Amino acid sequence: MVYKSGRGGESNRAVLSHTGALAGKYEFYKAAFIQSGMIAVDSIIELVDVTKALVYQPPASGDRIAILSVQAGPGIIMADKCREHGLRLAEFSPATSQQLRQLISPLLSINNPVDAAWIGSNYNASLEVLRVILEDDGVDALVVGFVFFALNTELHKAIIDISKQYKNQY
Repeated sequence: MVYKSGRGGESNRAVLSHTGALAGKYEFYKAAFIQSGMIAVDSIIELVDVTKALVYQPPASGDRIAILSVQAGPGIIMADKCREHGLRLAEFSPATSQQLRQLISPLLSINNPVDAAWIGSNYNASLEVLRVILEDDGVDALVVGFVFFALNTELHKAIIDISKQYKNQY
């Protein structure tokens, strides 16, 4: 994980005065970070958050990521970040897609990212959607994203409960 200072403007001039030839355009650094498998973060807060996530989450078995979001925006942002970091969005099997369609409103997308609006308040539905995604052989990891509000509390409980069942698998 890396947080690079001196990204441009006046801070870049300050870096030049201290490190001289080691300084350069941040875009070049960021490309090198990604190519070498480093995770580039954009703030000290993100550095702490990503560190916590890595400490508590064992590495995924591969790079095929499923995304579940109860709002479209966070799901799209996570999909962009996955691609930016060299991860692939998992492609669900026909059986998984069929099961998701039975659980999720036809008004919402069951493609990856899965738009699971309206299930966050239903523990059993949340648990079943999580289980269906985690059981797909084409999924190496599942990321759940949402903006917190009280309506999603049952989804929170389902995530905690199902994570105990899949603790050593994802």
